[in-house]
Amino acid sequence: MSRFQAKLDNGRTIAWGYDNQLAEYFMQEYYSEEELNKMTKKELERTDEVVFSVSSHTTLTPHPKYPKKMDWSNNDLLQLMRKYPEIPRIHKQAIAADLPF
Repeated sequence: MSRFQAKLDNGRTIAWGYDNQLAEYFMQEYYSEEELNKMTKKELERTDEVVFSVSSHTTLTPHPKYPKKMDWSNNDLLQLMRKYPEIPRIHKQAIAADLPF
């Protein structure tokens, strides 16, 4: 399994990678500390501190813009990842070629 992380300008953290055992790519975005501090206990339990956690087959927390989308193709994930310049181009190229990284 590969897993990479980057901090966004808004204080949130993103994580992405490839899970060899599940043979799928994934991407997650986590709330910033500032956002978490403003949440109620109920909100924290509901969100599990995650904005979204999407992958090819085992999406756990749908993307807020696509709440009914549970399966993400490589192209879908690639389109999402292109919105994040923090993700290295070589990782995006690997997904486009359906190669683990």
